[in-house]
Amino acid sequence: MVSNHVTEVRQPNGRVPGDTVLKILMQKVRSLEVNLSVLQEYIKELNRRNEDVLPELEKELTRSSLLLEKANFEIRALTDWKEATERAHIDLASWKSVVTSEVDILVRENAMLRLDVERVLKDQASLANKEVAVLAVSFFFACVAVLRLVSEQVLMYFSDFNNKSRSIRRASSGWVLILVSSSLTTFITLLYS
Repeated sequence: MVSNHVTEVRQPNGRVPGDTVLKILMQKVRSLEVNLSVLQEYIKELNRRNEDVLPELEKELTRSSLLLEKANFEIRALTDWKEATERAHIDLASWKSVVTSEVDILVRENAMLRLDVERVLKDQASLANKEVAVLAVSFFFACVAVLRLVSEQVLMYFSDFNNKSRSIRRASSGWVLILVSSSLTTFITLLYS
């Protein structure tokens, strides 16, 4: 940079003569021209530096924008994953409540089934006892009928055949009927047990 030092020559009345003014103006114009050329060189140098810096800045900006896009993509992916996980958690909680309610229903039904099975077992035991009682009674009547029929046959063999045979036959037909019904009852009971 050039200094603006100009020597002024003044007249005794305090005025500057015309060509001195011209010289001063010329010096100032030359000073401005030098300053302008220095300024132009400075601007050229700045442009050259900017040309070196701008591509690097542009590369850095591109790289930063790519990193930003990648970060946005990862954030979106994480958000989607979070939403999917929340939906899965809600579905799992719903499934758990459904399964819990179904298990509770199964437990109640199982308890009712146990009661029914116990009732059936009691009924079955009672029926078995009744079956034994029916068998015993039927067997008893069959034995009584057999004894009675055998005793009548023995009496008929040793006694008078004419008078007593009719009454014995009538009485024996009742005992035969008792023997047959007792035998059938015993046979049917044994067949179904």
